[in-house]
Amino acid sequence: MPLTTLQKWVAIERKTRASPPSKFSLGSAEQLEIMRLRAELEKATIERDMLERATAFFARLSS
Repeated sequence: MPLTTLQKWVAIERKTRASPPSKFSLGSAEQLEIMRLRAELEKATIERDMLERATAFFARLSS
């Protein structure tokens, strides 16, 4: 992957994160809850992907 592509992605992400808060900004408790839920979702997604791969692996072994 070209370095410029990665630099563009980083620049876009920084702009997105640096955007000013909206008039419906959340309090710190809500922000923490969102962060916790995102981390939990990421973990569940990784576990699901691993289980899918394991299922495919064992399906190939049994056939």
